[in-house]
Amino acid sequence: DIKQRWRYLRDCYIKAKKKEHQYVPSGSATDVSLRKRTLFRFYQQMKFLNDVQVKSV
Repeated sequence: DIKQRWRYLRDCYIKAKKKEHQYVPSGSATDVSLRKRTLFRFYQQMKFLNDVQVKSV
């Protein structure tokens, strides 16, 4: 279903956006996995959502 797919993509984008803005400590004692940021596959394409006000349903 198209609605389910859209909801999935939107939710993944929002989660990736939150993860991108999390604090990541710097320095040699930092866990390597914290420094590595894996973004959502379609992150760049879905940046248009930043310009859209999303209201809760």
